[in-house]
Amino acid sequence: MVRRRIEEKGAGGEPDQGPSPTMDYLRVAPPIDVVERLLNAGRLDEKIITKALLASDHSFVLAGMAVLAGIPVKAAQQVFAAHSAKGVVSLAWKAGLSMKLAFIIQQRMARIPPDEMLSPGDGGRYPLAE
Repeated sequence: MVRRRIEEKGAGGEPDQGPSPTMDYLRVAPPIDVVERLLNAGRLDEKIITKALLASDHSFVLAGMAVLAGIPVKAAQQVFAAHSAKGVVSLAWKAGLSMKLAFIIQQRMARIPPDEMLSPGDGGRYPLAE
């Protein structure tokens, strides 16, 4: 059955719809130029990322996390597309964001199921070893 479905997709079956509509930020070109200008001006920080997240500007948050972490935006998009709590939390850590914000990003942006989310450790620390 699996082989048949794979063959059907390859032979004109329904194309993959990609990420769900609630994850449009994975399809839209993130505002890298704006984020880099803020970084160069010394204004790209957790406060700006939090405001963008609360305003549901997920493409800005994605671009901001990628730039702060020093990784390509495509790599950050892949982290979110994987729906991995460890991946999202690791990206937030690499970007220098607090675990409190990483927790909110898991909820609001990455849509990680509650039972799979990583919670802050004692004192709001990251629950993963470096």
